[in-house]
Amino acid sequence: MEHKITQTSKLREEHLQRDLGRWEHMEAEERLNAARLQVKAEVYGAAKKNKGGSAYDIISLNYQTDKDGVRLQQQDNDAKVRALMRSKLLDGKNNTGFNVITGEDRRKVAVPYHERYNPVLSTTGSQVVSAASRRSAASGIVPGLD
Repeated sequence: MEHKITQTSKLREEHLQRDLGRWEHMEAEERLNAARLQVKAEVYGAAKKNKGGSAYDIISLNYQTDKDGVRLQQQDNDAKVRALMRSKLLDGKNNTGFNVITGEDRRKVAVPYHERYNPVLSTTGSQVVSAASRRSAASGIVPGLD
């Protein structure tokens, strides 16, 4: 009888250890899946419920007010200034200063002030920045671009 009790308790202990090992394995797998989802959300932008991939609202045609929206607006403004800079360069290389047919002076491509891509320089080489330009540069909005 004593032998049967020890055998039963040993069997119970083995089952308990096997069950604990199985639960530890499932918990480790759950932690791994949670870490994987966190990496996907941070790096790839996955697992965002009810949030679009862009910080731009296509219904109201406005940028979102969070940091992603401000960054996207700044990138778009930078791209517009760079495009105008390219247009100005091509216009200067490919066209003369006047209209060949009418003889009138041609309007040059106007490029707004941009801190990085189109800084306005004075004759001494220092930047000439108006108060309005400083305010718009601080807000991230390029003047002249709508």
